[in-house]
Amino acid sequence: MPRAVFGAATDSYILANAGTEPTCAADDQCMYRLDRYGWVDGWYTFVIDNTPSGANAIALVLPYIEFQSGGPTNRNFANGFWTDASTIKMLRYQVANGAGTITSFVADGTTTALTNASFANADTIRLNFRYRAFDTNEA
Repeated sequence: MPRAVFGAATDSYILANAGTEPTCAADDQCMYRLDRYGWVDGWYTFVIDNTPSGANAIALVLPYIEFQSGGPTNRNFANGFWTDASTIKMLRYQVANGAGTITSFVADGTTTALTNASFANADTIRLNFRYRAFDTNEA
């Protein structure tokens, strides 16, 4: 998926907000696949190449909006990683039902939502996601 689509900031997969969003280096990627049952599996891997700022919560755009019949059922994940200059941190986040974004980023062992200013130049982000985009009345 290219950067700066579905409301993401220039050179980013992060939804534009009032601060300075993290932008991605040239070798970033967002890959995904859509199976015949409507499930999307994918991942982001990118290196931040600017100095983000602002106390604005971050949200990453997705290739499709999540669909779940029977009402909202946000899918929680714990399979993302954030590497800064010295440590690797596990990330928790969720695919927001009906919004087409990944939201509510929290670093391991904390309850405080991550913001633009949580990240720094050269930090690496790796995230996996799985959600249902279409109801195929199967599997």
